[in-house]
Amino acid sequence: MLLTVLFYTFLSSAVFIYGIGLSRLTFYSQSPRLYLIKLFKFLCSVSASSSLSYLFSVNLLTKEQLTDMIPFVTVLILISVSSFIETILRLSAKTSTAEFAISFLCVLLALYESTSLSECVLISVACMLSIFILVPVVNTIRKRSAATGKTPKDIFIVLLTIAIIMIIALWWNTSWLNGEVFK
Repeated sequence: MLLTVLFYTFLSSAVFIYGIGLSRLTFYSQSPRLYLIKLFKFLCSVSASSSLSYLFSVNLLTKEQLTDMIPFVTVLILISVSSFIETILRLSAKTSTAEFAISFLCVLLALYESTSLSECVLISVACMLSIFILVPVVNTIRKRSAATGKTPKDIFIVLLTIAIIMIIALWWNTSWLNGEVFK
């Protein structure tokens, strides 16, 4: 279980491999309070939605051979869970944390990559953690670029730096560096 979390958080990061949440990283790094509220909301909605979607798809859709309906059912479940959590957060924290695409993609990734309910929840939570672990890195990049005189909204520099980090983190995966290729 720990290997699954580490794999989907760092090694096969949702941001680096699938590009999930790459465009929203700069927006999450602007407010620390809002960052923690969004992290809480995303973790709650993604874990609940992935577990409900997994149970519904395995127990009903797969048995009836309706696997093409899994994304649609996932959207419906995610909208209902996310709306419920959004309502609670608006009443208690008086802030909006509405975001749909990242949660939906993490839940779909977890549904299609998992073989059990616990693995589905772990993969979806690990995907969300991989996105939110990079927020302080992006915030540091933005602050460094602002210190050098460049505008902090220069998204190109941030995306270029993330691409360089991705290349450095995944350099071992190239086939010509693998010793088994030459045997």
